[in-house]
Amino acid sequence: MDWTYTTLNTTGSWWELDLSAIIDAGTKVVHFALTLKVGSVGIYVQFRKNGNVRAINIYQQRTQVANLFLHCDFLVACDTDLKVEYRFQNTFFTNLDLTVRGWFV
Repeated sequence: MDWTYTTLNTTGSWWELDLSAIIDAGTKVVHFALTLKVGSVGIYVQFRKNGNVRAINIYQQRTQVANLFLHCDFLVACDTDLKVEYRFQNTFFTNLDLTVRGWFV
């Protein structure tokens, strides 16, 4: 995993995620894999292009069952500084792993 519960911020606010150490310059879109486990139903995770302030064009996933692993694969556009933004609902995650699977230039 590239990031885990201990290296991601889960306060419910939007946070920048710098991908420059992983992806190549000129990257337009990043392919992520996310695995999480939480003790509640309806807990959200969201990802968007850095600087996007609209409620549209955001990847969002919600837990539908408590205490089961949820695996997600998704694409997110990054900005020219190779950053995206993320937001995890302010709660305790039993497991939270995020990996860059690939990218498109």
